[in-house]
Amino acid sequence: QKPAAALLADSQKLNDQSNLVLDQSHSAQAKALAALDLKLAQSLADRASNGMASAKKYFAEAIADRKQAVRESGEARKDTVEAASESLKQNAASPTLLSVLHGQLSGQHALQAVVSADTKALGAREAALGEEEEALSGARRRVGSVAERLAAL
Repeated sequence: QKPAAALLADSQKLNDQSNLVLDQSHSAQAKALAALDLKLAQSLADRASNGMASAKKYFAEAIADRKQAVRESGEARKDTVEAASESLKQNAASPTLLSVLHGQLSGQHALQAVVSADTKALGAREAALGEEEEALSGARRRVGSVAERLAAL
C-alpha cells in the first residue's frame, strides 16, 4: 500500500498546484495546462485507489487462506490423534503412539508414526496367523493319522 499512498500524495500535490494555477493565472495557456494537470492528478488518484483496493483484497484473501490452512491443520491433527488412539487399542506397547497422543509428535511425523505402528502390528498379526495355520495344519495331520490308526484297528 505504500506505493499507492505515495501515488495518492503526489496526486494531491498536483491537484493543489493545478487549482492554484487555475485560480491565480490569467493566461489561457496556463489554465489549459492546469486543467490537463487536474486530469492527470485524477488519473493518479484513481490508480492509487485501485492499487489500495487490490492490496486490500490480496491481503484479505491471504488472511482467509491462512485461516483455512489453520482449520485444516487442526482437523488433520484431530484425525491423526484419533487414528493414534485407535491404533493404540491394538498396539498398547507403542511409545510413539503415546507421543502422538500427548502432542510430542505432530504433522507428518505423527502420521508416519501411526502408519508405522499399524504396519508393524499387521506384520506381527500375519506372522501369528501363519503360525496358527501351521499349527492347525499339523493338528489336522495328527487327527488324520489317528483316524487312520483307528480305521486299521
